Amino acid sequence: MQKIIKEPILNRARNLFLIFLTTLGIITITNYSTASLESKYQKRFDNQRTHEALGEEILTDLIALESEFNKLSSLEDPRDLALAEKKIKELQIELQDIIQILQKGGYFRKDIPANLNEKNEFEYLLVYERSEKEGYVVEVLELLPRILDLEKISQKLINSVDEKLSASTPDERLAAIARTSSLLKEADTFLLRSRESANRIHYESHLEMQEISAEQEQILKYAEIIKIIITLAAIIVGGYLSYRMFQQIKDLLQARKTAEISLREAELHYRTVADFTYDWEYWRNPDGSLKYVSPACERITGYSVEYILKHPNFLQEIVIPEDAHIWEQHGLETEHKHKPREIQFRIRRKDGSVIWLEHTCQ
Repeated sequence: MQKIIKEPILNRARNLFLIFLTTLGIITITNYSTASLESKYQKRFDNQRTHEALGEEILTDLIALESEFNKLSSLEDPRDLALAEKKIKELQIELQDIIQILQKGGYFRKDIPANLNEKNEFEYLLVYERSEKEGYVVEVLELLPRILDLEKISQKLINSVDEKLSASTPDERLAAIARTSSLLKEADTFLLRSRESANRIHYESHLEMQEISAEQEQILKYAEIIKIIITLAAIIVGGYLSYRMFQQIKDLLQARKTAEISLREAELHYRTVADFTYDWEYWRNPDGSLKYVSPACERITGYSVEYILKHPNFLQEIVIPEDAHIWEQHGLETEHKHKPREIQFRIRRKDGSVIWLEHTCQ
């Protein structure tokens, strides 16, 4: 009975432990995967946000450049022209720097502020990872020649305004003003096309950010649902196995208690009978020690019960040497065949006399 009950308990305990380890492993892997996904999406999101900021910065510079172009036609002082020329060149350099960054393609590991005013701050905050698969190559290929055309137009405008300011005759002044007006119209065309490319960089990045956020939310939602389902399944299965295991332990303890009570009652009854039987009886424990020796032993062998209990191999010691092989063979047969068999052999009593015994072991 003990083997029948004990085996399922051990199996359920082992299965419960395996379920715990498996659940822990799955939850750990799920958490790691979720964290990796969050990091991946965050990287993509930050990259698009940086592109959006770059597109916005290009638009800001183009608007500032347009404003400087419009001021050129109204300038009357060479010193104002020098300041305007300096400002235009600074804006053109900043535009070229942004275009060069976009032209590489890759990921931005750090974001740049939306309101970017100083070039040094821009270079300090932007850390770039080169990647051939990312970037805004098409928009940059469209934007780069237009920026170069704007540089040429701006230089022609500055020269035209300079000619107007240094003109010596009214005709020369009028001709310079006409050229300036024509160049401004041409510059407006390049500015319009440049803003279109910058707008695509800005707004397409914004749309991409929204798509990334929606995709990330959806995938992380599914991952969380899967994790919850796995956790609930593990709790239900583990709870059921735990209940069954504890129920069987309870049944086992109850059965053991009942068996112990029955055994004590049977042993007391049998011992009472054995104490008054004419034959000598003894009981051995599984380890070979003697558990009980009936009082008849002293009448048969001359040795007391206390003495025999202290000498578990007592019977083997008092067997006549000529009959020792009978006792040894009997022990082997009993151990391997587990069948009771009667044998007869001689022993030497305490007073030295020899008598015959009939022995049965089971």
